[in-house]
Amino acid sequence: GGRAYFRSAKGAELKTRLTHDSTSTFYLRDEKAEDVQFDFRGSEAQQKATKQRIWRWVRGDLVSALNASEAEVEALRLRMIAMSDGSLCRVSGRVAVGFGRDLKRHVCAKCHVSCSNWGCRGCSKTFCAACMQDHLSHSARLRWMWADGAAWNSWSW
Repeated sequence: GGRAYFRSAKGAELKTRLTHDSTSTFYLRDEKAEDVQFDFRGSEAQQKATKQRIWRWVRGDLVSALNASEAEVEALRLRMIAMSDGSLCRVSGRVAVGFGRDLKRHVCAKCHVSCSNWGCRGCSKTFCAACMQDHLSHSARLRWMWADGAAWNSWSW
């Protein structure tokens, strides 16, 4: 993401003061233009179809096609509830991690008891030990170690 800056000076004046580099793009408004203008690209048939769809949208003919159905809204509501209580995140990202020391009070995302500052890397939610185990229970885990089994030579994912 970048930033947009709007200047009130005339385009000719701005062209003399602005310097171009590889990280910026300048768009100068056509001061003679009185109305909004669109440039449609594609074949004649594609342009015609696009214009017809824009007019259908402007008239409100696409409201039923573009708006979610009651079932879609309910499915989204349930998914948001699952996300907010920490029970839904990418399975591949479900790894217990410490989020570092701090003095803040932390609350388990699932059962709301006080807990340490550790939780799931996938959803960045804090969990108590019991809820973290439940959260991880459906994720694949892999443990690799050297043949001698030394604890300092092992890694978990």
